Amino acid sequence: MNEIDRLRRRGVRTLVMASWATVGVVFLLGLLLGSQREWMTFLLGAAANIVPTIVALRRRYDAAARLIVGTLAAIQPALAVYALTGHPWQMDSHMYFFVALSGLTLLYDWRPIALACAMIAAHHIVFQLAVPAWVFEGGGNFGRVVFHAVAVLLEFAVLAYLTTQLVRLIEAQADARAQSDRFAADATARRDDAEAALTAMRAAESRERAERARRETSERDATAERRREMLALATAFQDSVAETVRDVTRAASDLDRSAHALNSLAHTASVELAATAHIASQASDTAGGLASGVRQLTASIVAIATSVDQQANLSGAARGVSRSGENAVRALAERANTITRFAESIQEIAARTNLLALNATIEAARAGDIGRGFAVVAHEVKALANQTGSATEEIRTLAGTVQGGATLAHGALDEIAATVAEVAAAAEAIRGEVDGQRQAASMIEATAHDTAMGATRMAERIGAVATVASDTEALSDQVSSAATGLSEAAVALEAATDKFIAQLKAA
Repeated sequence: MNEIDRLRRRGVRTLVMASWATVGVVFLLGLLLGSQREWMTFLLGAAANIVPTIVALRRRYDAAARLIVGTLAAIQPALAVYALTGHPWQMDSHMYFFVALSGLTLLYDWRPIALACAMIAAHHIVFQLAVPAWVFEGGGNFGRVVFHAVAVLLEFAVLAYLTTQLVRLIEAQADARAQSDRFAADATARRDDAEAALTAMRAAESRERAERARRETSERDATAERRREMLALATAFQDSVAETVRDVTRAASDLDRSAHALNSLAHTASVELAATAHIASQASDTAGGLASGVRQLTASIVAIATSVDQQANLSGAARGVSRSGENAVRALAERANTITRFAESIQEIAARTNLLALNATIEAARAGDIGRGFAVVAHEVKALANQTGSATEEIRTLAGTVQGGATLAHGALDEIAATVAEVAAAAEAIRGEVDGQRQAASMIEATAHDTAMGATRMAERIGAVATVASDTEALSDQVSSAATGLSEAAVALEAATDKFIAQLKAA
C-alpha cells in the first residue's frame, strides 16, 4: 500500500464519521428550530449513511467506494436545506454544499467531486421545478438555480485541479521519500563498510608493524647468510669459469684443426667439382648430338611411314579393282549361260522346224506335181533349219568357251584378291611397326633432349656447388681466425674472473 492509498482509506473513514455527525447536528438543529422535519431528515440521513458505513468498515478505498462516499457531499447538505424549509437560515444552509465538496478532497480523487456536483445540480433543478420551497426560501426562479450551478462548477474546477495536484505532489513526495530511504540505506551500508574497513585497516597496521619487525630481523639474518652463500658461489663460479675456459681453449684448438681440415677438403672439392662440371658439359653436348641424330632418324621413319601408308592405300585400291573384275567376270559367266540356254532353245526350234520340213516333203511327195512347189519350199526350210542348228551349235561352243574362260578368270581374280589382301595386311603390319618405331624414336628424342637439359642443369649446379666449396674454403679461414680469437677471449675471461673474485672477497 502506497501513501495515496493510506490517505484515501483514512479519508473514507473521516467522511463517513463526519456524515454521521452531520445527521446528528441536523436532527438537533431541527429540534431547536421547531422545523417539524427532524425525524424525517434523521431517517433519510441514516439511510444514506448505511452503504458508505459498510464500505468504511470493510476498509475499502477503491474507486467505487470513493464514489459511494462522494454521494454524501450532495445528500447531507440537501437534507439540511430540507430541514430548514421556510426558515430564514434556509438560504445560508446552501453554503454547506461547498463545505461538503471541499471535504471530498480527502479522497484525493476528482471523480467523487464530479459525481457530487452533478447530484447537487440535479437536486436544485428537480426541486426547483417540483417543490421550489425545499430549495430556496419563499420559492425561487431558474436564474438562481443557474447561478448556484455555475458556482458549483467553478468550485468543482478548483477542487479537481487541487486534488490532481495534491495526488501528484504526494506521489512525488513518496518517490522522493523512497529515494531518500534508499540513499539513507546506502549511506548506512557505506558507513558500516567504512567502519569495517577502518577496523580492518587498523588491524592490518598492527600486523604490518609486527611483520616489519620480524622482516627486519629476518633480513639481517638473510644478509649474513647471503654473504656466506655468495662467497661460496664465487668460489664455485671461479672454479666453473676456469673449467669452462679450459674447455673453450680445447674446443678452439679442435675447431682450428677442423677448420684447416675443412679448408683442405673444400680445396679438393673445388678441383673435383671443376672436373665434374667439364665432364657434365661434355655429356650435355653428347646428349644434344644424340637428340639431333634421333631427330633425323625420326624424319626417316616418318618418310617410311608415308610410303607404307601409300602402299596400303594402293593395296586397298587394287583390292577394289580386283573385286570389280571379279564381279564383271561373274556377270560374263552368267551372260554366257544365258546365251547357252538361248542357243539350246534355238536348236530345239531348228529341230522342230527340220521335222516340220520333213513332214512337208513327205506330204508334197504324196501330192505329186501339185505339191512340188511346196516340196521346194520345204527343202529350203529344212536347209535353213540345218544351218540354224549348225550356227546354234557354234554359238553354244563359243558360250562354253567363254564360260570356261570366265571360270579361269574368276579363279585368277580370286588368287589376285588373296594376294592383294596379303599385301595389304603386310603393309598394315609394316605401318603398325613403323608407327611404333616413330613413337619410340620420338620418345628417344625427348629423352635425349631431357638428358641434354639435365646435363646442362647438372653442370650449372656443379658450378654452384664449386662456388660454395670456394666460399667454404674462405669461411674455414675465418673459422680458424675466430678459433684463435676465442682462445684469447677465454684467457682474458679467466683473468677477469680471478680479479672479480678477489674484489668480491675483499668486500
